[in-house]
Amino acid sequence: MQPLLSYNYGARREDNMRKLFNVAVLSSVAGGAAFIGLLNLFPYQAVSVFNSSEPQLIEHTVTGIRLHLFSMFLDGFIVVAAAYYQAISYSRKALFVTLGNMLIQLPFLYVMPKLWGVTGVWIAYPLSNVALSLVVGVMIWRDIRKLQTNGYTAVTA
Repeated sequence: MQPLLSYNYGARREDNMRKLFNVAVLSSVAGGAAFIGLLNLFPYQAVSVFNSSEPQLIEHTVTGIRLHLFSMFLDGFIVVAAAYYQAISYSRKALFVTLGNMLIQLPFLYVMPKLWGVTGVWIAYPLSNVALSLVVGVMIWRDIRKLQTNGYTAVTA
């Protein structure tokens, strides 16, 4: 996506930029949702690849998979957003999204276990993903809307 997006940004083809971004988001989110769907449909089979001899561990792992991965499809959106910003030379926003993806997890990992114990550990990552996706979604929406109304804005290095 990045080379095509950069090329269209340089060529001032905002329509192609929007199309590329939409296709990238749709395919990454759909792929993530399909993966989550498969893991939720066949969790025991997925876990048994790594451990088939300890039933209690299998049960805990299946619970963990279902709690921990319910928002994994948003990872695709976050990665596409960071790539979008990097492709159009908005390096600060790309850095914000990339570092934010790691750093936002820390407060959730601190607070959630205090509230819900082990379940809080499992849900800290998906909740941080949802929070970051909301922030990044607003950023992207504003920037794409600005691109539609103002047209091309050159970014100098």
